[in-house]
Amino acid sequence: MEDARAFSVLEENWSQFLVAADLVFSKLGAGAKGCSVSEPWFGRKLHQQKQDQLLNFLYLARNAEEHGIERSVENAYKVEVVPGVVLHLDATFEPNGDVVFRRQDDPAVIVHMPLTGAAKAVADRSGRMHGPPSSHLGQDVQPTVLEIGRLALAHLESLVREAEGLPQEA
Repeated sequence: MEDARAFSVLEENWSQFLVAADLVFSKLGAGAKGCSVSEPWFGRKLHQQKQDQLLNFLYLARNAEEHGIERSVENAYKVEVVPGVVLHLDATFEPNGDVVFRRQDDPAVIVHMPLTGAAKAVADRSGRMHGPPSSHLGQDVQPTVLEIGRLALAHLESLVREAEGLPQEA
């Protein structure tokens, strides 16, 4: 996602990330089933997932992407302002959702701005809307899919490491 130069690429990678993140939870749940130590551990992790804004958003966003019409991400770019510099751009909106920025004084020059992708509110199964997360495990979160993805990946990696350390039952 960090290397995406087109919104359609970022959007597709975000969708794939959500499916993969959900798969981690599914595999951990399947592996914990029937184990006297792992099953309660996984139950606590599921509770945490429901209580934590970022983890719950991942779950809801995956459902929205897979089963809904609305996507959970929209175009957003990182634009750094330099005092005294004026840059006149034209934006062209492509049918696939991409935006192409061209300099007005030289339309052949395409200006690339780093994509961040803004997370959008998603609906749960009852239709109630949930906004992008503003926190994760007590820390503030920027509502971009890049930031959400980074934090989620670190959390998922720690879950897998934790699960690897759980005792095995025969």
